[in-house]
Amino acid sequence: MYGERGFEYANLFCNPDGDSALAPGRFARRVEMVAQVAGIERHRLLQWGLAWAGLSAIWMLEDGIEPGSKLEVAKLAASALGRGE
Repeated sequence: MYGERGFEYANLFCNPDGDSALAPGRFARRVEMVAQVAGIERHRLLQWGLAWAGLSAIWMLEDGIEPGSKLEVAKLAASALGRGE
């Protein structure tokens, strides 16, 4: 398969469940850890996280499911990107 490997890490930020993904400070810690261990630029990883969580939220809305934590993870990524992180 060909593609940017940062995409493969993006779903980590929503797993294993909404409560775990949104635990205080967990998102920021995960971003730092994945960026360091995988050798991916933090900004690029946040972009992929936003894209994946946003897309997942849209799929859920299309299926009539409340996107909940997926949308919240997308907001966390967007906020970090907006701060220039």
